[in-house]
Amino acid sequence: MRSLILVPILLFLAGCGPHHPPVVTEPTPQQIADANQADYTFINTKDLAELIHQRSNMILIDARPEPIFRKGHILGSTSFLFPDRTPVDPWSETTHGGPSPETYARQLGQDKAIPIIVYGENAQSQRSHQAALWARRLGYKNVRRFVGGLAAWMDAGEQTRSLTQTP
Repeated sequence: MRSLILVPILLFLAGCGPHHPPVVTEPTPQQIADANQADYTFINTKDLAELIHQRSNMILIDARPEPIFRKGHILGSTSFLFPDRTPVDPWSETTHGGPSPETYARQLGQDKAIPIIVYGENAQSQRSHQAALWARRLGYKNVRRFVGGLAAWMDAGEQTRSLTQTP
């Protein structure tokens, strides 16, 4: 009898710990529609990890603000802050108070066929969509968005790099 009472109590307590929502790794129907309209595709955690582990020739763009990028980012990525407004159209230094499309094009380089992979903080990142959209508008042919962003990368146990010093 005692074990019959104890089991429901233990099950209840097991569910009372800190609850973290699951990390979203698949694009929503709206994100798929946005990608189709902007003419870019998606990449998942496994495929991105494989490209990184193989040291594939690609450009990996972290679309989050520089201070957040410095705290932790995917190895091999570079930071480029996109305005957190949708849509960023037209986009200019004066309109958005940040870097311009020309600055982004310089960072991406002249090879329009090189794979470009962009990501943000998580699946809700509008900046990663803007990064993919503008790479395509600038003429880059092989643009993919890592929907899960850094949250999915870390959830999968993949390695990150920090540029901040710990005391």
